[in-house]
Amino acid sequence: MSKSLLIITAMLITLSAQAGEQLHTSWASYFYQGDYGRDSDTDTWVNQLRLNYRHDGWQLGYSQAVIQQHGSQRIVDGDNLDEEQADDEQPADDFDQDNPDTDLPDDDNPAQDPQPDEAPRQSTISRHRSGVSDPSVLLSYRWSDRRSLLDKSQGSWRLAVRWKLPLTDEQKFSNGRHEWRLSVHRSQRFERLTLSASLGHHWREYQANKDNNQRWYSNLGLMFFPGKTTGVGVSYFYKQKLESQPEAARSVAVNGYWRFSRAISLTANAGLGLSETVADHYLGASLNYRWRL
Repeated sequence: MSKSLLIITAMLITLSAQAGEQLHTSWASYFYQGDYGRDSDTDTWVNQLRLNYRHDGWQLGYSQAVIQQHGSQRIVDGDNLDEEQADDEQPADDFDQDNPDTDLPDDDNPAQDPQPDEAPRQSTISRHRSGVSDPSVLLSYRWSDRRSLLDKSQGSWRLAVRWKLPLTDEQKFSNGRHEWRLSVHRSQRFERLTLSASLGHHWREYQANKDNNQRWYSNLGLMFFPGKTTGVGVSYFYKQKLESQPEAARSVAVNGYWRFSRAISLTANAGLGLSETVADHYLGASLNYRWRL
């Protein structure tokens, strides 16, 4: 935790020397539940703090989560909560797993004979875990594109790089590796309707006897704004599988957005997993506040 505080302090010192514009803060709370291919569910509560400084299209961000988990899986990719967030108002992604088969010793995974006519499934030992996830730092740049074919449409691009630092306890919610994500985001608004898409690449520091493959991921979204302060939409998320996983990560979500003032907004999300490498379902919300500097 002390290393995380040093990162935040260094960011604040850097920002204080610049003519700043806005500081976005948000607190997100999400609940994930899924069996991830086992015989019982793993429940995960994630409470995440996000700090984002914005100036002239640039954004510098910091995020870290406090996690409570109960079940047979040790799920460590807590930073995936905001992996695809282009803005504070955008929906969060599903919580996926990081090679759980290698996280528990062999004696904690006793063999279990499958029932007749039933596919073999891994056995379960339920445990309770709590701790802090690895922090991540975000740097992005956003620019507008007004050369649209439709006069009433407005579009923007965003290029982002995220770096996850292995600073917390590997026995809890850290895999002990540096990870990087490079992504490009596109959004286009037609009066009350906004279409969004993103494409990203995720790679991690090499470790022997671990999943080391690089993965592509993407997100498609549609948001309808019946009023200036309210929005509702749907989104679809896809990510290539790890070497040890049976299939890619896929999920869909329903997303809501409410703006109470120029400074305060709320997002809420309910998601459904479409593969065993993500949670079966999740539900959560994020409260956002914007400071003008």
